[in-house]
Amino acid sequence: MEGEGYRDVYRLLKSPVRQEIVSLLYTRGELSAAQLKVLLNVSYGTLYYHLDFLRPLLVQVGRGRYRLNERGVRVAERLFEDSGLTPPRRYGFLDAVTLSALVEKASGRPLAFLPLALLSIASYLYLSYILHLKPVLLHLVASENPPLAQMFFSPLLVSLIMMLMYAFMRRGGSPAGVIVGILLSYLPVSIYLVALAALNLSGLLGGLPPLLIQAGFIAAHIVQLIMLAASLTYSGGIRWERSLLASLIISYLGFMAAYYQLL
Repeated sequence: MEGEGYRDVYRLLKSPVRQEIVSLLYTRGELSAAQLKVLLNVSYGTLYYHLDFLRPLLVQVGRGRYRLNERGVRVAERLFEDSGLTPPRRYGFLDAVTLSALVEKASGRPLAFLPLALLSIASYLYLSYILHLKPVLLHLVASENPPLAQMFFSPLLVSLIMMLMYAFMRRGGSPAGVIVGILLSYLPVSIYLVALAALNLSGLLGGLPPLLIQAGFIAAHIVQLIMLAASLTYSGGIRWERSLLASLIISYLGFMAAYYQLL
């Protein structure tokens, strides 16, 4: 970097924390203060101290969300070049190839992911109804699924999960991101139910061992737990180890409630 302007930038980026902030915002596009706090493992006081230094390179988007401005993007690219590293590909929608990464991305743009979130919960409800199944702990059990009971109970269950997640959420978190993250967490189970529905239509479902069906649901449930934890981490602003415990508690409370919904 040459010139007086770049010498000023060098002074800004002397701190490894500020370098990491620039790198994170370059690769991920936009992050909240809660997300940056978790990813950097620093206090809010330390975070805002460094963000204040980086104001010439940042744009504040909404309340407590940040991204690089044009100068910040150029500085990040030059920073990678000067360090001898290839600049990583910037994080976009198609980069969210894992479901936890999808939740992370959704925490930054919840409204953009709201249609997918609503589709995931709607698919879960519809497929549970047509397959006459409901999840109970680590099992899928047969259910008559009375339409009124199913339609009335499921929003209450989601509301319960939302209230519990808000209880765990830290100051500076994103309520919209938490809501979208909760709804997106139904995506792995919905995908699994789509596979079961396809096998049912082909007549192959009846020939599968029950243990295999349960194992598939357990795998989908584990991914759902990871997505719930990711929502608490990236939108709620708490650490992974705590968010995993919280998501486990929330998930099993939900399954216990599901057990009683049709009794």
